[in-house]
Amino acid sequence: MSERVNYTMPQPQYEAIKSLIVDLDNELVFGTDLDSEERGSLPKTGDKSLAFVRAAAGLVDMDSDFLPRSFDIPEFQQDVALMEKLVDINRRLERTAQRVNDTLLAVGSEAYLAALVVYKNAKDNGRGEELDKAVDEMGKRFIKKSRLDPKPVEA
Repeated sequence: MSERVNYTMPQPQYEAIKSLIVDLDNELVFGTDLDSEERGSLPKTGDKSLAFVRAAAGLVDMDSDFLPRSFDIPEFQQDVALMEKLVDINRRLERTAQRVNDTLLAVGSEAYLAALVVYKNAKDNGRGEELDKAVDEMGKRFIKKSRLDPKPVEA
């Protein structure tokens, strides 16, 4: 069995990581939570949209006389500045989240493969009612459900 991840996380390290996540969340005092409807209704800001916003900010910096008086330039500039910082933070978080996901995938796969060995050996060599119950319970993981569940026939 190959081990890509061989590490025992001490409880203080685990608690420190969780605390850092809480601290990060607490620092986002301005953060907002959108429901799925709101998320779906807002224009998305991918790379092309971010470039468009940056270009618009450049135009405003060059000359804002063409804008209507009702356009709130300071608010726009504040939004753009916050957007830039959040883009940077988001990229850093995505890299960290990817490392966590990759590590979870690797260690989870190792644990699952080892669990298969435990299951097979318990199934083949186990003795006792308790062990048999546990093996039967574990075996439910391998029962495939039919995609076409037949409807009960009424008599």
